[in-house]
Amino acid sequence: MSGLSRVIDVLNRYNRFLITTHKDPEGDSLGSQLALWRLISNLGKTAYMANQDPVPTMYKFLPWSDNIITGQGLKEEIDVILVLDSPNKERIGNIADYITGGRIVVTIDHHISNDKFGDVNWVNPKASAAGEMVYRIFKRMDMPFGREEALCIYVAILTDTGSFRYSNTTHATHRIASELLRCGLNPQEIASSVYETKSPQVLRLLSSALSTIKISDDGKIAWMRLTNEMFKSSGASSNEIEGFVDYPRSLGGVKVALLFRETSKENQIKVSMRSKGEANVNNIASDFGGGGHKAASGCLVNGSIDEAERAVLERVRREVQ
Repeated sequence: MSGLSRVIDVLNRYNRFLITTHKDPEGDSLGSQLALWRLISNLGKTAYMANQDPVPTMYKFLPWSDNIITGQGLKEEIDVILVLDSPNKERIGNIADYITGGRIVVTIDHHISNDKFGDVNWVNPKASAAGEMVYRIFKRMDMPFGREEALCIYVAILTDTGSFRYSNTTHATHRIASELLRCGLNPQEIASSVYETKSPQVLRLLSSALSTIKISDDGKIAWMRLTNEMFKSSGASSNEIEGFVDYPRSLGGVKVALLFRETSKENQIKVSMRSKGEANVNNIASDFGGGGHKAASGCLVNGSIDEAERAVLERVRREVQ
């Protein structure tokens, strides 16, 4: 039985579900979570949504997003925990505490680094986004989707393909997007909601980050940093920085781009990696205990931001060469 078939078997067999995704949720994680919640609700079953972190302001336009609770406030009985777009249990943060009492864990993910921590695991690295995988659940179960469901799935795919610019974009991606648009979606309005609603605080933070950009002597690696002091002085929050790493990535000739960000934990640096061409940043992130995709990965590095830069850049140079 395929991973998709096993997921559908669980959806048909059980009645009470918790749907969650990774910390610092973004377009794909939220869009796929919301669409799957709607599918289960349309089956006449009970589904709840809980994440460690709140919905970023830029995604609050998504339907049903106000039904997502944060933290561990859920008291209801649960049969199955559906984990979307998360390669390991640690990435869902404190929601992992719900994985207890014989509850079945189902993972639906497209990260090549997924460690298959569930009882049922559907991992498809060829999918452009977790949202594409949820779309396939709709199709296999012959469940209709209206404009709202289509909007959630479209945003999931739009954001995880970098507006259809990244290498994970395929002919299937465009075919699915075309079908979703026929549900009455306005791509200009969606793009505006996702990409053109930044606050002045975020722009101040971006300005500070851009001033830190450095480029390797051969022009193949570019990186920038975000410090806690930058967040404090700008007034922006950490869940508003989606897409920042694309700025060093946009430089001509750059093969690997990195964003080094101080976290709330002292001497812990979050590193976001993006690649163009043959460089495999999943290999790099895996060496530091992280992972993701060939062209987009991340990890946590212990030490100061200077120490993290030195260690990661040394590894990136070997990959690029």
